[in-house]
Amino acid sequence: YALLARPASHGMPTLDPLEVREARPRGFAASHNFCFNPRYMRAWSEDPRGVRVEVSPKRSGGNRYYRVELAGACPELTRAGSIAFRSGLGIGVICGNPGDMAMAGGESSQGGLINRLPPGRIPCQVLAVYPEQAQAAGLD
Repeated sequence: YALLARPASHGMPTLDPLEVREARPRGFAASHNFCFNPRYMRAWSEDPRGVRVEVSPKRSGGNRYYRVELAGACPELTRAGSIAFRSGLGIGVICGNPGDMAMAGGESSQGGLINRLPPGRIPCQVLAVYPEQAQAAGLD
């Protein structure tokens, strides 16, 4: 086909080349409105709406509680004594990005952030993260 198309294209007019210049977009920057850093996690609890995480307000733009919605039921969290998170983008914060995971009983030297999953643990996909006001949560 290319051999037949090449001679036919010699008589066709073409447009002048077009050069597009645009400033390069900045890299991903996490926002305290939709992300939390597991390193500053103080406590967590599970309820029917997902997981509620308590973090240091000084390190989280004044937000103390975050709601973490999971993709489905995560039965391993029911009796877990600890929880760990893995950032899918490798940025160290949990935002609900593709690959963000929560896992019961994860051990880490980075305080709640794991880089790889221990064998036998089933991760739970994180769908969304957003701050939760203490008054709305009935905590204050």
